[in-house]
Formats: sequence, structure tokens, C-alpha cells
Amino acid sequence: MAMDFVGNCGCLYMMKKTQEQVFIAKLVARLAIPYHVDHLSALKPTLNALFQMKSFLIDQTRNINETMFELDVGNTIPSLNLLSLSTASASTITSSYIFWETKCKNNEPAQK
Repeated sequence: MAMDFVGNCGCLYMMKKTQEQVFIAKLVARLAIPYHVDHLSALKPTLNALFQMKSFLIDQTRNINETMFELDVGNTIPSLNLLSLSTASASTITSSYIFWETKCKNNEPAQK
């Protein structure tokens, strides 16, 4: 999950890597930082999206920590074969490409 801002308009999106080594972005939420009192209503969905991102990051951290623990245990006691992870060497990983376009009209909040 990532966030991108241009001026006061932004978006929260998730990336997925395809077999062709291309990243596809999926919009999760449009974000807005109000610059005028009339646009204050756009702040609530932005805050909700930021809390959604926080939950996602907490879950990812938990999953990474569990995987790192399993790797440590597997390296410490290799005879148990606790893991069935496939290992790819760095030489087999090819470059990836990211395609992304931010659309936001000037002087308008990204979400109402």
C-alpha cells in the first residue's frame, strides 16, 4: 500500500506485481488536505483511509515478523524443516516497471 500526493490532492493505492514484472496499481481511496473551511468535509474520508493504511501496515508488520521468526528457527534448527519456502537467487529477479498517473483538478478537493 502506498500514498501519493500532488498539492493537496492525493490517493492511497495498492500495488500488485504481475508475472510480466509489471506493477499494477489499484486505487484504494482518494485523499484531500483541505485548504479552505468549505472543503473540511473531505477530511473525514481522508482520515478513514489513513487509518485503513495503518491497519494494513500493522498486519504486514505482524506477518513479516512471523516469517522472520520462522526463518530464524529454520536456520537455527535446519533438521526440523519447518519451512517450505522457495528461495530465488538475486540473479533470477528481473527489473520491474511501474505505471501510474495521478489525476486531480486544481483547487478542488479530491473527494466530497
